[in-house]
Amino acid sequence: MKTILSSQMMDIPDGVTVKVNAKIMEVEGPRGKLTRDFKHLNLDFELIEGGKKLKVDAWFGSRKTTAAIRTSLSHIDNLITGVTKGYRYKMCLVYAHFPINASITPNNSCIEIRNFLGEKKVRSFFFLSLYSWQFAKIIDANIKHLDLIFGGAKKVNVSHVIHDLSFGPKYPGIHNPLDGTARILDDTSGTFKYYIKIVPTEYRYLSKEVLPTNQFSVTEYFVPMRDFDRSWPAVFFLYDLSPITVTIREERRSFLHFLTRLCAVLGGTFALTGTC
Repeated sequence: MKTILSSQMMDIPDGVTVKVNAKIMEVEGPRGKLTRDFKHLNLDFELIEGGKKLKVDAWFGSRKTTAAIRTSLSHIDNLITGVTKGYRYKMCLVYAHFPINASITPNNSCIEIRNFLGEKKVRSFFFLSLYSWQFAKIIDANIKHLDLIFGGAKKVNVSHVIHDLSFGPKYPGIHNPLDGTARILDDTSGTFKYYIKIVPTEYRYLSKEVLPTNQFSVTEYFVPMRDFDRSWPAVFFLYDLSPITVTIREERRSFLHFLTRLCAVLGGTFALTGTC
């Protein structure tokens, strides 16, 4: 059964201005301006009593449509709270069976996760985003201000160039796959994720000197932003250590080996030219 007309109203506090334009709500207050699109809902929004109250109507609506009235008003109330008081987002880590622990390194450079699903190794990752420690030091802003500064997550460009990324000193002939990597976004935004597998490596010189270092492989993913996403674009580097160790040794070939190769080259040359 459908109800002919369902209506609800909400008061707009002093110091807050609400504008309605084709189901797009624009709320402006002391902390800035926020907008939200309700075009996907079959509702009518109207300002009454000189803009002091907002009325939401649903004509011939089902139970689901009627319930959407209160949902839309809750979203608008959150917008009003955002432009008057602001929000602080906190992330909680929970576990069901294995006691998973997460900690931030003393220099605030990365996050370490221990005992993930009972694993003995430590999972680590660092990231660059609008809510990372590096960016917070630059703009001195809380995440509650980001929407006011950038006008939405889809307008944040996370294009980046990785000039050099290594996990230890470099040895002769090493190739780091992310060196010189450039990812440029023109008309979209999203999140980059680099899954890095670090392999402990020992490089042994002819002088028997040992250089402990690491080499790594990487798998890259890009997730574009969608209209309903509530996350912000970022660049994540997630890495873990391999249980094996690779040893690379410098060796000097003997003079006899050189003569053998020289004879092989000369023999092939004579066979092709037909001089023998």
